[in-house]
Amino acid sequence: MCIETIKDNLIQDKYIYLQEFKDDIELIFQNCYIFNPIPTNVVHKNCKKFEEKFKTRWEKLLKQLNECNINYEVQQIDKGRARELDLEE
Repeated sequence: MCIETIKDNLIQDKYIYLQEFKDDIELIFQNCYIFNPIPTNVVHKNCKKFEEKFKTRWEKLLKQLNECNINYEVQQIDKGRARELDLEE
């Protein structure tokens, strides 16, 4: 799994549920740590930063969904509504 594949999946609306998107992102992190296990490695460090940033934004998204009474684990992605959510910091 790579960012380009996830990007293509988003563009082609291949994700039905948010959890599918999250699982693919987390697979990137897992692969990164498997193939770059040394914590001082620049790829490992950058992956850690990316993971932390993703977790922060994911939590923000979950908070917004919760405020709208949407259960992200079972709710299908509403493409129009998803684009309205402000995930900028």
